[in-house]
Amino acid sequence: MMMSSAIKELKVAAPTVQKVHEIGGRLKDLRVRADITLATLARKSGISAATLSKIENNKVSPTFANLVRLASALEIPLTELIMLQPEAVAAPPPARISVTRGADINFLRTPNYELGALCTEIINKRINPLYNRILSFASDPNDSLVGHPGEEMVFVVKGSLELRTEYYQPITLEVGDCAYYDSAMPHSFTSLSPEPAEALVIWIPPSDLSLDAARNYVQEIFSDSAKGKGR
Repeated sequence: MMMSSAIKELKVAAPTVQKVHEIGGRLKDLRVRADITLATLARKSGISAATLSKIENNKVSPTFANLVRLASALEIPLTELIMLQPEAVAAPPPARISVTRGADINFLRTPNYELGALCTEIINKRINPLYNRILSFASDPNDSLVGHPGEEMVFVVKGSLELRTEYYQPITLEVGDCAYYDSAMPHSFTSLSPEPAEALVIWIPPSDLSLDAARNYVQEIFSDSAKGKGR
């Protein structure tokens, strides 16, 4: 009982983060460095070349589902695609450490969220930590339900949000609340107030799939994302 009370009284100071960037230049740079044409990236990701061109020119923002597909097609971790300036740490795995200051978080806009990759200096991480701003939906949040392979945890830092899933009733999460779920289950978040909610999101991709199998699985799961659904 005392532990429950302590959790309810938890006060977490949200980081001061102002920088928001577009993905276009980052995606094009990674594609060119990998010596991949738009047509090849379109074939590998399942996203049309026309849409990819618009993303690279910052004319449209990719959904979270499409970010996962692009990272898989480029054979890089999701956080490497999201972060603005990647810097790999040369220390051996047992000695690796990465610190992200709140003022240094760079947000990437998607239609329903602003995603901030954390601890980006370490590549090939087993988990993908993100600091997300969850916007309010003007339309039915059920229209934006989408799944992606792996498992996910969300911990609310600011405001309150609603977690919607395909198989459960909507769940309200307040500051200090968290939820852990299979991320392949279609889901979405929405802020319950006019102001964006903020949350720490930990995404753990599946570890028992080969890269090709994971890519095929992602394309199957996100077949609807090309129609504009999803994060």
